[in-house]
Amino acid sequence: YVDHVREHVFAPAGMTSTAFIGRPDVLTDDRVARPYWTQPDGTRVDAATSPVMGYTAGPPGGAYSTAADLLAFTRALRSGTLLTPGFVDVMTGGKVPTPPPVDLPVQAQFYGYGHIEAILAGTRIVGHSGGGPGVATRLDVFPRDGWTSVVLGNYDTPIGPIVAKARELLTG
Repeated sequence: YVDHVREHVFAPAGMTSTAFIGRPDVLTDDRVARPYWTQPDGTRVDAATSPVMGYTAGPPGGAYSTAADLLAFTRALRSGTLLTPGFVDVMTGGKVPTPPPVDLPVQAQFYGYGHIEAILAGTRIVGHSGGGPGVATRLDVFPRDGWTSVVLGNYDTPIGPIVAKARELLTG
C-alpha cells in the first residue's frame, strides 16, 4: 500500500515532502512536526513518545504532508495527472447525505469515495478532514473558483473556527 501510493499518487502529483512515516522518523526528523496530544487536564503530551502513535506507518494517519504538497495534490487532480478528468467529479462528488457538522457552516453535506462534498452559499466544496492524538487537519477544495484551503495542525484542538473563516472568505 505505502509503496503503491508513493509511486502512483505522491510522485506523479509532485508531492516531494509527503511520505508515510512511523514513530522512529517522527522522533528523529526535524522537518516533521511533532503531534501534541491534549490530556484531560489541558496539558499537552508529545504523542510521538506515547504508545498511541504507531511504530510503523500505514493507511490510517500514517501520511505526513505539507500545505504545499496538498496544494500540488489538488492541482494534479484538476489537471488530469492523477485521474482522467471525468473521473475526478465521480470520485470527489458526494453520494450519501450526511448530517451537517456542528462546527462548520454548510447548507448540505454528502459523503463519497473518501471525500466529503459540502454546499455553502451555492458553492461546492470538496475535501476531507483528519484528526487523532496530536493532529487536526482539513483540506477544502473550491472547484468552481480554483481555490484550495489547507489547515494542518499538530495539536488536536478544534480547527473548526479556522476552517469556517476560510469558507466564509472564499464563498462570501
